[in-house]
Amino acid sequence: MDDGATPRTYEVDFDLGPSYVRVRLRGEIDLTVYRDLADELAGAALLGRPLLVVDLDRVTFLSIVGARLLLTVDSHMTARGGRLAVVCRQPHLQRLLRVAELDRRLTLVPSLRAALGEGSAPPAPATVARRHWMVRHGIGPAQQSA
Repeated sequence: MDDGATPRTYEVDFDLGPSYVRVRLRGEIDLTVYRDLADELAGAALLGRPLLVVDLDRVTFLSIVGARLLLTVDSHMTARGGRLAVVCRQPHLQRLLRVAELDRRLTLVPSLRAALGEGSAPPAPATVARRHWMVRHGIGPAQQSA
């Protein structure tokens, strides 16, 4: 029986660690799933862990709306004193984030271990690049020279 609902084009799994929440996404992330996925990511952010890791390794399509959602989550995590790390190893997703200059604003990592800083130095936050991008695009106050 067809109830008229749009079929869900993505799946989400949550892993809860002592200092992190990992959200593993699969499928297509676009405007049709924006609201549901935004609610799920907001719920993950509210679990009180300082690190939220969004794993895109099984995402087959990421629209710019989905990428923008990552920016929103990053802002919310930063405002709460936490941080967002995005696991992104797929070349087509890396290219999208690079072309949109979101690789300068988001902390991209190759794995959960890298996000946790295990086996290497912790990933550097994208704060400086984010500030540069915001100033260049007229968002927020420009830095004044001393």
